[in-house]
Amino acid sequence: MSSRYLFPSCIDLVNPDTHSGENLVGIFRGLRQKSPIYWYERDEKRFWVVLGNKLGTDILKRPDIFSSKYGNVIDTLLSGGDPAGGKMLAVSEGKRHKEVRIFLAKYFKLANFRDHTASLPSNCIERLKDLTELSQVDIISDYAKYIPLDVISSIMGITDVGMKEELYYLANKSLSDLNDESLSVYYRRQFIYLLSQYLSTLSPGNMVHDLQRSDLELSTEELIYNCYSLFIGGEETTRLTIGRMFYEFATDKMLWRQFKAQRHSCEQAADEFLRVGCSALHVARTVVADCDFQGIRMREGDVVSIWHQSTNYDEEVFSDPYSIDLLRTPNRHLSFSSGPHVCLGANLAKYEIASALEAARSCLGDIELVCDPEHLRSNFLHGYSQLKVKLCQ
Repeated sequence: MSSRYLFPSCIDLVNPDTHSGENLVGIFRGLRQKSPIYWYERDEKRFWVVLGNKLGTDILKRPDIFSSKYGNVIDTLLSGGDPAGGKMLAVSEGKRHKEVRIFLAKYFKLANFRDHTASLPSNCIERLKDLTELSQVDIISDYAKYIPLDVISSIMGITDVGMKEELYYLANKSLSDLNDESLSVYYRRQFIYLLSQYLSTLSPGNMVHDLQRSDLELSTEELIYNCYSLFIGGEETTRLTIGRMFYEFATDKMLWRQFKAQRHSCEQAADEFLRVGCSALHVARTVVADCDFQGIRMREGDVVSIWHQSTNYDEEVFSDPYSIDLLRTPNRHLSFSSGPHVCLGANLAKYEIASALEAARSCLGDIELVCDPEHLRSNFLHGYSQLKVKLCQ
């Protein structure tokens, strides 16, 4: 049996303030060189910390041992489990999970989501051109948020502009930038309430309408939870990754010039920004049966967390992982998870980010950082809540 390495007690992974900026990437690197897995104990919070890419992939592909049905985020698992467990695709397993996933997957196939993204490339260009007229813009709220928001709203049949904006606001507040957990719960409940109002006035011809009337016979609670998950998942990753992309181009002029001059594949470049951005800091699972994993004894009920700021920079998988390589291939990052819970909208997110990249290359001469960005305050999401730049033609 291998030794159980203890995670440094001076690093509080649960505290949102720990994750502002990129400070943990280097720390994870040093720890990973000693061991790819640690046991974390601090303030009565206990869980496994997985730092290796291959180990993380193995865990995500074994739902029979490492289950998501109790939750997939540290906070909810440490506070008794996710109330949506077994009712929402992301936190369910077995036959029901497979049935719902198969039904939803067809809406995120390339041929189907293209119906909702036909105007996306031109919209990206038009928005950027309008923003070049301003002395400065917040690329997050003025640009990045609209790309995924418009698309996922179209897929879900949400046409009212006011409702889209309100759902975005509530989702954003429920997941980040809050000092009071009770406020996060409040905003999440408000989001779910507004979503339930939308369901009561649903028009035909969209994914949610079809889901509501499918042979799956989802309860109202199941329907709302899954709509909540789809909206959040369809919006957060793309928005935060686009923000990271603009920050890197504004602060690394050589990278920007190379991208402009060498005509990199925007799809490959999007994948690389997804890798380095790590918009979801971690994903978590619960051990459902005693097991020996990599020579380490894990007990039923143990929480296991996989940290993307480590797995996405693992030297055993990525060559020169601390450099941004816009032509990197293959790119086996875990930003979309892996196994049976791999993100349904992965291809859609890549297409959205690639559209933003192509728009930036075609209509921007330079991107200038106006001031230091403001980071999200979260132990789950990673990125900027505000990024002020000057866009030059």
